Order: sequence, then C-alpha cells, then structure tokens
Amino acid sequence: MRAGRFDEAISLHREALALKLRAYPEFSIQAGISYNGLGEALFRAGRLDEADECFQKALAVREAKGPAQDVAATRDNIGALREAQGRLDDAREIRLKGAEKKQMLCGNYDISNPLISTLVLI
Repeated sequence: MRAGRFDEAISLHREALALKLRAYPEFSIQAGISYNGLGEALFRAGRLDEADECFQKALAVREAKGPAQDVAATRDNIGALREAQGRLDDAREIRLKGAEKKQMLCGNYDISNPLISTLVLI
C-alpha cells in the first residue's frame, strides 16, 4: 500500500476475507485479522466510513478472542481514523482503553525509532 495501490490492496483484502468467511465464522480470529487489514487499506484510501465499519468488526472479534496485541492494534487504528475525522477526544479515548492493563500500541510508522512503533506493553 505504500506504493499507493489502494484499490488493488482493498480488492485483495476483500478476496481474503471472503475466503476466510467460507471456512470460518464471521466472529472468528481469522476473520478479525482480515477485517482489520481491510480497514487499514480502506483508511489509507480515504474511505473512512467503510474503514470504520471494518475496524469495529475487527475490534469486536479481538476484544472477545484476543490476543491483547491485536486488540491494541485495532484500537490504535480506530484512534488514527478518529483523528482523520477530526474527533480528537474520541481518538484519545479509544487509544487509552488499554492503558490500565498496559495494552497499548503506537502505530505511527513515520517515527524515527522503529522499535517504538512496534512497542506493546503487555
């Protein structure tokens, strides 16, 4: 997606999700992974409403089934989406939901220290 091939990425994520939904329930960890990936592709393409729908499905699965790092990643994605929507208070709130359990993730890929971008406090 960094090459800007958003439509292709979206199409491939949709295809992967369709294949997973043939083999697994909609509320499965496997589907949660694809919902999150599709949400990321849609978000980067500027299709915020569609991305939000995918992230919400991914979050529901991940909060119920884990793992904690995946929950934190989806919450961070929703936080970035809320920022893009101009909903800064909502962005802060969703990101801090994992603070008490030390389950937060920094998804800023453009920072100078790559170790920080993958830091998860569990």
